[in-house]
Amino acid sequence: MKAFAQLMESYFQESASVNGEACRRFEIAGTSVSLKSSGGWLSEMTPALSHLEVGSDGADAAGLTVMMWDGGQEPRNHLLRAYLFALTNWWFSYTGPRGELLDIHSESMTATYHPGTETLSLVDLERHKAFYWKRDTSPLPYYEKCSPFRSLLHSWMRSEGRYFVHGAAVGYPNGGVLLVGKGGSGKSTSALCCLEAGMHYAGDDYCILRDNSAGGYDAHSLYCTAKLVSMGDLKSFPAMSRHVVNEEREPGEKVAISLADYKTEQLIDHFPLRAVLVPMITHGAETKIVPCSARQAMMAIAPSSLAQLPASGKQDLEFLGRLARGIPCYQLLLGTGLEQIPEKIAELLRTLGVTDQCGVTAGARN
Repeated sequence: MKAFAQLMESYFQESASVNGEACRRFEIAGTSVSLKSSGGWLSEMTPALSHLEVGSDGADAAGLTVMMWDGGQEPRNHLLRAYLFALTNWWFSYTGPRGELLDIHSESMTATYHPGTETLSLVDLERHKAFYWKRDTSPLPYYEKCSPFRSLLHSWMRSEGRYFVHGAAVGYPNGGVLLVGKGGSGKSTSALCCLEAGMHYAGDDYCILRDNSAGGYDAHSLYCTAKLVSMGDLKSFPAMSRHVVNEEREPGEKVAISLADYKTEQLIDHFPLRAVLVPMITHGAETKIVPCSARQAMMAIAPSSLAQLPASGKQDLEFLGRLARGIPCYQLLLGTGLEQIPEKIAELLRTLGVTDQCGVTAGARN
């Protein structure tokens, strides 16, 4: 299937020769990623990654190069043109249950089509090149811009020993916690409470985890966006209302918040992971943190993480299992007072020997 990737690259170059090309480079989880765009897609797709941008120089030497464009101009190659037409009109005959292209998806090349966004994501793992193509020039939905290139970045990162997790990460430069659980469990609210209280913020919906040299794990930032279930949840964070991405929402859509220009000094690239927290809304008066088993943590991490990532499999599951067994796991029993959440997390970090960026023990300030 190398021929397919080569045809897609030629198609990108055809588009770039007509519409021009722009490039920006990012440092994500310790690896360099260059985004090349034909047309105006960079401004659409990069705000969620802006806190990790390192410029545009040296793009060709990047660990991964991603080329993105749309189908406003058809490919010259008639075979590719026929295949893309058939795929986008009868995708259900070409894709598996998680969107993987049945004739192309393999260990060396991952390929998925997302009918909701009408986008094709292709990663040539051997040539370190990826392709993100949209069927037409219509706007992308808010959720795609809040977590851009999720499928292809996951494919590339896992080949480099870096693993996506559906969860939030907050803490201090020398240690923090991972908040995991299904949607509506309170992890986003908890993470934003910690941000408002002065903690560092690595992510809300997705983070990247990997082994570190000390024998533990690091949590790396991916997107500087956050999502809340409803406008009612946003009332707890009035200063963030100016940063809502999707002010006009369809019924059932979450409230998406861009943190690119909000408390940017607290957005952190990575920190050592000291604990996993599983939030649970109790409606009680007091927030508490109590130990839980690795199995309970694993049940909160794995299902939502693996279900949302078409390239995930045994390798991801084994890493997440090793993570749950390797660091302390707790339940975060959420009470009604939101101000208690960062206090309890800071207190836990203190017991684990974590200090904040000023060298003061976490939670010890007046």
